[in-house]
Amino acid sequence: MAGALTRTKSIDRLMREVAGTGEATLKRTLGPFTRVVIGFALAFGILIDAFVVRMTLIPALMSLLGERKTLERIQHTLKTGKPLRN
Repeated sequence: MAGALTRTKSIDRLMREVAGTGEATLKRTLGPFTRVVIGFALAFGILIDAFVVRMTLIPALMSLLGERKTLERIQHTLKTGKPLRN
């Protein structure tokens, strides 16, 4: 347990150093306006992922894949290259 904790601390420290280096590089090379634009783009991407992809698209896909007829259509299309109409 102590060995695992020691290894985890070193990985955690490495991750913090990498993140800090990246942040410092961005602060030195980019202007304040560019950093604001990147921040808004990142926030927008996170919101789209959280609300559209994870709350809408993934549950819809899982419900479709759970139906037997849909699975049969997908398998038929993969085997023959033509869609199955039924």
